[in-house]
Amino acid sequence: LICDVTRCLTVLPVDLEALRRTAIGRTFGKLSKTLPRGSEAFKLCKGLVDQWKRLVDQTPPAAPGAGGAKPPGANGVAVVNGVHKRSEPASMDADGTTIKRLRPS
Repeated sequence: LICDVTRCLTVLPVDLEALRRTAIGRTFGKLSKTLPRGSEAFKLCKGLVDQWKRLVDQTPPAAPGAGGAKPPGANGVAVVNGVHKRSEPASMDADGTTIKRLRPS
């Protein structure tokens, strides 16, 4: 079954957005580590992951603000003087503007 699914995914058109959204590359990477080396399933999984890695390597990085990677600190974590710091959560109104900072309890 793993071989059949992997063969199907090899010929399907998978773009960078699908890889990011589904994290299927990571899933198949982890799956390949559980398979016996040298087995057909291992070779197919490894080949598929390599195919997707080449796709990622060929894709130019997104311009800032183009909907690609988040800017530093957008995930609520900033690096200040080499130390990861979490920002405080904020209460937001409907249009997305900050009303007030919430203090952790």
